[in-house]
Amino acid sequence: MTSPRTHILLGAVVIAGFVAAVVAGGGWVSGIAGVVTFAAAWGFYLVHVLRPVQRLTGLATRCIEGEEHLPRLDPTGVGGLAEVARAFNRLTGKVTELKVDMVDTGRELEWTQEELALKETLERKNRIIEETNLQLESRIRELSLLFSASRLFSSSLRLDEVLSNLCKMVGQTLSIDRFVVYLRESGDETFTVRGTHGIDQEMRELHRGGLLEQGEILGTVYREQRSIYIRDLTKDPRSRFLHERFDLSGSLLAMPVVAAREVIGVMFFNRPVVDAFHIDELSLLQVISNIGAIAIRNASLYEITEELSVQDALTGIMNRRALDQQLENEWERSQRFDTPLSVIMIDVDHFKQFNDDHGHSVGDLVLKATADGMGDELRKVDSLGRYGGEEFLAILPRTELDHALAVADKLRACVSSHEHPRPNGTGGPLHITLSAGVACSTQGARSYTALLDMADYALLGAKQAGRNRVAVFDRSIHTPPDSEVDPLD
Repeated sequence: MTSPRTHILLGAVVIAGFVAAVVAGGGWVSGIAGVVTFAAAWGFYLVHVLRPVQRLTGLATRCIEGEEHLPRLDPTGVGGLAEVARAFNRLTGKVTELKVDMVDTGRELEWTQEELALKETLERKNRIIEETNLQLESRIRELSLLFSASRLFSSSLRLDEVLSNLCKMVGQTLSIDRFVVYLRESGDETFTVRGTHGIDQEMRELHRGGLLEQGEILGTVYREQRSIYIRDLTKDPRSRFLHERFDLSGSLLAMPVVAAREVIGVMFFNRPVVDAFHIDELSLLQVISNIGAIAIRNASLYEITEELSVQDALTGIMNRRALDQQLENEWERSQRFDTPLSVIMIDVDHFKQFNDDHGHSVGDLVLKATADGMGDELRKVDSLGRYGGEEFLAILPRTELDHALAVADKLRACVSSHEHPRPNGTGGPLHITLSAGVACSTQGARSYTALLDMADYALLGAKQAGRNRVAVFDRSIHTPPDSEVDPLD
């Protein structure tokens, strides 16, 4: 179709041609012939030029507008524009191919984006899995360490061994450069170093002297029952003493050792690197401190129980069980090294009557004072214990008979000269006396029980002789009924 402007222009041309033919003298026939000729030319133009161009223009417009399926032009139906039609057909074919390629490319791009998104998701999941695996490995190592710590701490009930295992584990397994364990003395606020790792002699003297308290660290941890973490020892005023005197640097962690809600000690961890303890490690060390606290308390209770099992509750010296074991050990040592072994069996004279006259509480005080007084007169290698009731036994290793006799007489004189005040403060002081029997392995004893019987027979002789005296076993007078004494030469 043509536009209105084209129609107006066409009509004006026809009229102008007709008028020109008439004016020129051609007449009506020439005018009509001119119009017909012009109409034929115009028809040819419409059929062979204008309409194909319009079709080409429409198809081009549809192509520009992005229509997917474009029709092809028939070259035989467009007159002189056949070549243009063929070129246009090739163009639309290329456009169609490009559209197909664009569609394929778009799909591939979409698939690629989906793959990239999936890959990113997988990588994110892999990172999460790797982080989770690292955390699990860390937790497994921690659990393994805690299991090893529990097993190591429970492997012994000896406090020294528990502390030694603790120091070894902290130093070797946890890679702590310096480590100190303070334990609180029973009944007061005094702390004593009981275990160290990585501490030189000078530092040991520092800890042993309790000088760390000048930095207020130990006291604060004890009183407030909380840990103190110093990230940089050179910048914290509480650690100025450590830094200035011993050039100690890095980070310091002080933790309370708490058992049954009571601070029984303090642990010091030190590394020469600033801020060397991480949050996870702090938690782990706290758990190890708690496990160590239980092990330390159990070992301490065991030592107390063990001590009580061999200690006389009244006098604080050995009980009969401990005396028997000690006498057996000393006897074996005496036989191995061929050295003399002497014993003194001691009895407080008329102690039953003393209790009846002054009361058992006074008697208990006198027995305690008697044990203390005799213990002060003996050597460190000697042993003194309560054998039963008011009887005591002194074991003297590497001691000949004559020297043992002198020791027994010194004990007797010491006790008899001691004055015990009366509980009510009225009247003069109280006195007690001792009787003692002395025997030595050189007198022919074949066993430690025979030696003990020999001293017991000698004590019986001292009592029979009037008490408050010392008697020596005499084979010609007293012979143990089990005949474990060598016969007279």
